[in-house]
Amino acid sequence: MVLDPIAQRYAQTLYVDHAENITRNYAARVASVRAALAQRGILPHTSGVYYSEMTRIGIEHISELVDARVASVLAAYERAKLSIDNQVVAEIHDEAKQFCENQGRYLTKNICEQAGQAQMPPGVAEHVSATIAQGMSAIQARIHRKLSKLRDEGIMAARAVPGSVTPEGNGRTGDLITRLWDGCARWQWYGALFVGASGMISMQEYFLGVLLFFLSAVSLLSKLMHWNGRQSLKFLGAAGITCAFVLLLIIVVAVRGRSPWSHLQEPILKRVAFVHYVPATSPTVMSNPEAGRPGPCSAPL
Repeated sequence: MVLDPIAQRYAQTLYVDHAENITRNYAARVASVRAALAQRGILPHTSGVYYSEMTRIGIEHISELVDARVASVLAAYERAKLSIDNQVVAEIHDEAKQFCENQGRYLTKNICEQAGQAQMPPGVAEHVSATIAQGMSAIQARIHRKLSKLRDEGIMAARAVPGSVTPEGNGRTGDLITRLWDGCARWQWYGALFVGASGMISMQEYFLGVLLFFLSAVSLLSKLMHWNGRQSLKFLGAAGITCAFVLLLIIVVAVRGRSPWSHLQEPILKRVAFVHYVPATSPTVMSNPEAGRPGPCSAPL
């Protein structure tokens, strides 16, 4: 289940509060490490150990920011009384992965530029890049394990309550519809469905075409309802989608004319055997071939 705009704003507020404290602590840590290295005679232009230490504390800083972001989103889900299912795990992990990649690129660029200005050997920059890439991968794997653990804990806790719906779904129709509705907000299904509907109409399969048009409208409507925009714009968009579907339905009916809605029943009807009842005929009067004698079926005069 995707967070609504209020829950997303709540998660963002929590993250900003945590990020401010983390950033202040990181700046103080950088100053402390630089002072300790300077006392040992390790300066930016004299040793690669300096860049190794800056890389280490930079990775730790990114890890703390990612943990704060994930914790904020999970707190919003808990406050909204929403369960952690596979979709939520994938969404939060994708967001953490993108955050790690962006921060990792920024950290790599920053430290490599410092090493270049200090005229350090090229091997220093290569080592820094490899270390940061490995650190980002480790953070992503750790976040995924954490989210998977929370999902499984929620599933086991829900199973202990009779009649409850587990986060992975219990096969009920309502839960399946909810997961499909939320899935439409993430995957761009409406485009493929619209193209498929147009193809069905061109093949004169009007019923399947209208069905695919309807599914495309529902998918686009789900995408709109999960959008973080204003409610007034959502209602206008929903009205536009509904009008477009009605207009397409009118066009399909006009194009169809007197043609059948589908031709799929024709091969089925050809393979079905029908029993035809032939009405009984009246008995015929047969004449005797011998002249002058009435036939055996002739009535006496």
